[in-house]
Order: sequence, then structure tokens, then C-alpha cells
Amino acid sequence: MNSSKKILFLSIAFFVILGSFAQDIPQNIKSTITKNHFRIPGTKLFITKPASFSYIKDINVLKYDDSTFIHCIYIPDNFLMFLKKNNFDFIYNKDYEIVTKQRFKHNGMQGIYYKLKEGNSYWLYFSFGDSLAENRIFASYPIGSTMQDTILNFMKNSFYKTNFKLNPLENAKYEIDLNSIGFEFTTFTLNQFVYTEIQTKNKKVNGDKKNLISIIQLQPAKDIIDLQQTANIMLQQYQNQGIIINQIINSQVILIDSNWAYKVILACEIEKKEAIVYLVITSNDEIQIQFTAILYHDGKKLIPIFDKKIGELKIKKENKWLQKY
Repeated sequence: MNSSKKILFLSIAFFVILGSFAQDIPQNIKSTITKNHFRIPGTKLFITKPASFSYIKDINVLKYDDSTFIHCIYIPDNFLMFLKKNNFDFIYNKDYEIVTKQRFKHNGMQGIYYKLKEGNSYWLYFSFGDSLAENRIFASYPIGSTMQDTILNFMKNSFYKTNFKLNPLENAKYEIDLNSIGFEFTTFTLNQFVYTEIQTKNKKVNGDKKNLISIIQLQPAKDIIDLQQTANIMLQQYQNQGIIINQIINSQVILIDSNWAYKVILACEIEKKEAIVYLVITSNDEIQIQFTAILYHDGKKLIPIFDKKIGELKIKKENKWLQKY
């Protein structure tokens, strides 16, 4: 995963070697859709909600309490190729011990399961899919909790409906016309939507690097201070991933669609390539939107264009944030 993708996905890759561990799940799992299953928006994955869990629809999280949750991610990529390379991307974990690692089949599809121990918590990663997509379910619960069986049953009972016709922007809670400034929708992973520049014969790029835009949906911020703190954390993550920040060109509080927003523009070096990172974080009382543009060429020329375009961003107000099913 290159550094630009690290900015987009804010994840850290770890490479592990197959070993011998205890088994928590059957090698061959069979599941069917029942009347209690419902589809996660933006995916082909159908799930059933465990008792006493609340479902946070816009980020596809099932929450029991602050330390116990289940998160579902749909990644439209070749899962079989990923599995063949034998590497795994633990999104939220850095200092961990692998307790269990197991390969399995879920309704005939290849899958892999991990149980990690980190601090005072266990983390379970359950992924399966085909050449078109990966269904990743991961969960966390405190050591000493009795939640493992509940979470494993949730994972085993999930159902991937391969022939479901999916609208990739179904779960987008924003409106903005990026095509008018030369960007087209490319891919998504549930609450993250990626756009790349539209190539033309006359457009020259910096090596093989295309300009990128990522829009991520998260839980709402409390206030403008919360937005600023989030931006500072993101800048620190960039540096931890080896991105060199040469200059903060601009940082300021702005209004977007009557909501507070915090904008930061950076001159960076990403994999020895000069780039401009244009970051804007805004939120209403239902959802937070993180808009990140990574500009490998024409960055300074594009800043005023992005300044105008970001003012057109609209946040949809459709759902209450916390929904119980």
C-alpha cells in the first residue's frame, strides 16, 4: 500500500506468517438469509443484529457499549489475490499478539479469521469474499467479557449475496459535483468514496501519479474544537506514515452549508514526489465529512478551484445518527 493510499485509508499494513493456532470457527461455514437479516447499505452483505446491540447505520457499526462493537466493511477488490499474497491490513491495531489465525470457507467462498490481543481487549477479524469483493467484519471486546460467542455467531450468520445489484453511492450522505472540476467517482469502501482525475490527451501528470479525492463519513464532531483536534491527529498520522510536511500553506475555520468546518492545506513530499494535500473537515449533528484531495500536479493552481468547490458541499439530513433495529 503506497503512501497516498495510507492518507486515504489511514491504515497500517502488517505482514504475518501462517502458524499453528487454536480454532474458534468451523472450517466450512454455511449461512442462509432469514426474515431477521437486513442488508448493510452500500454492500451486498446481509446481517442479523445481536440482542442489546444498537446499529449505527451511516458507518455500519453495531455497538453494545463503548468498549464492545462490531464493524462491517465492504471492499470492492480482488479478495482472492489479497489472500494469495498472504498479507493482512489490521486497520486499528499496532501493538498486538496473534492469538488465533485460521483459514475457512463461507458458503464456498475463501476466508481468513484472526483473533488479536492488544492491551485490555481482544480483536476479531473475519474476512471472506471472491474475485470481486471482500467482506470484512471486525470487532473488539474487553478481555474477560463473554461477548466472543455472540460476535462469532454474528460473523458466521452473515450472508454475501453476490448477484445483488449495488449502487456504490447509496450510502453517501453528501452532495458535490466533482465532475465539473475534472474528477470522476472511482471506488468506495462503505463510508469512504474515492474520486480520481479524468485523464485527457493534453493533461500531463507527475510520473504515474493521478490526483485523488477521498470523502470519508464518520460520527459527528462535537464542535469546531473537535474538528481541529481531528485535523491535528490526521497530520500526525501522515508524518507517522513517512509523509514529509514541508509547509502548512493555510489553516482556517470556515463555514460550509451553514456548518463549521476546518481547512488545512499542506505542501508535502509523498514517496519523493511533491504534492499538495487539501483537507477539509466539517460536521452537522448527524455526520462528519472528511474531504481530502491529494494533488500530485497543478496543486497550487487547483487550490482556488477547490476553495470554490468545497463551498458547494451539502450534507444530507436524512437519518437520525443512532438507529436501533
